[in-house]
Amino acid sequence: MYVPVLVTRQEPLRVQEHTQRTRSFLYAALACVITNLFKNSRIRFFENGVVSVNLPISEQVVGGRATRTTHPLVLELFRQFFSAAIGKPIEVDNPFIWKTRADVIQTIVDRGCGELIKHTVSCTRTYEMTKLYTHCGCCSQCLDRRFAVLAANAARHDPVEMYKVELLTGARDRPNDQTMTESYVRTALELREMSELAFFGRFSAETARVRDGFPSLTADEVGRQVLNLHQRHAQAIGEVLKAGVETHSAELVSKSLPSSSVLMMTVVPGGAPALATIDKRADAIKMWIDKAEAESASADQRGGGFVQDQTAARAHEPSQTGRRKSKPALERARGASKSYTRTAFPGKRWNRTRIYVDELVRSSSNLGYGTFRTTLF
Repeated sequence: MYVPVLVTRQEPLRVQEHTQRTRSFLYAALACVITNLFKNSRIRFFENGVVSVNLPISEQVVGGRATRTTHPLVLELFRQFFSAAIGKPIEVDNPFIWKTRADVIQTIVDRGCGELIKHTVSCTRTYEMTKLYTHCGCCSQCLDRRFAVLAANAARHDPVEMYKVELLTGARDRPNDQTMTESYVRTALELREMSELAFFGRFSAETARVRDGFPSLTADEVGRQVLNLHQRHAQAIGEVLKAGVETHSAELVSKSLPSSSVLMMTVVPGGAPALATIDKRADAIKMWIDKAEAESASADQRGGGFVQDQTAARAHEPSQTGRRKSKPALERARGASKSYTRTAFPGKRWNRTRIYVDELVRSSSNLGYGTFRTTLF
């Protein structure tokens, strides 16, 4: 059964909000009303697991810009909220949570419904849609869709003419589009080679939030499912890129492809934007630790002790010294960094091994607004 609902953001409800973070709540609320009217007790979302979990692929899509529309924890909170609101248990789930987009497309094709794919729209930039180009080819959803279609060998059901920018060889003129594409591909290639220990070291906080969405499963069960999901996704991306390199090898050798195309940014040295990974980017606290260690080592040579200096704590320039830090100096610097971070971010729950601070902070004019992700010892 299909129930059409018209929702508008025109006057007087028009707002300047581009993330659409409350969209899934609106859909879920409408579904809850209809479910209750028909005396049912289940609401289902259908979204592949990679998009649902939505690991951060770049600094541009963390915090407030990272969609959580079908995240397992969000769906669990929906379940609790709607059950309390209507006074009876309501199930809210996503049967595709452990499937990649390529898995979903493969299932559609295997069931003889591949012709329906070209009639669907995944692009987030619907305001740019035309009759000729129903997909921009640059947003994260277009990237994910096209990679999945090629990975599932379903290109015949998804005409390339629908995309304003072709996935592998098309030029991406907007800097934000280049950043998104480079980050998407780079993260996938990193995940493909990442060990279990490295994966959970980098994404432990995100995996823990997924675990909270499955009260009936153990942490190990959820963790292995999340790892397997993303490694299968990453392997599919790698296979598509490999096939693309083989097909366009002559253009790559002659460098005739646009420098902002996926293949050039991925394969040709210097073709990709100079962007650091999330796990390796410099931050103010790391720079401060380096400076504190250097100053402490100098104090050791002079016979003085370590004194926490608030001026030094606010300094963001990296240490220029090449000296090897002494163990006592390093321990004092670590102790000082803990004290500084607890003062700068009061009210947080701290973990002794790794701390993820996901909070907008303005600690200096040089730093501006941003999201910290730092490690304390």
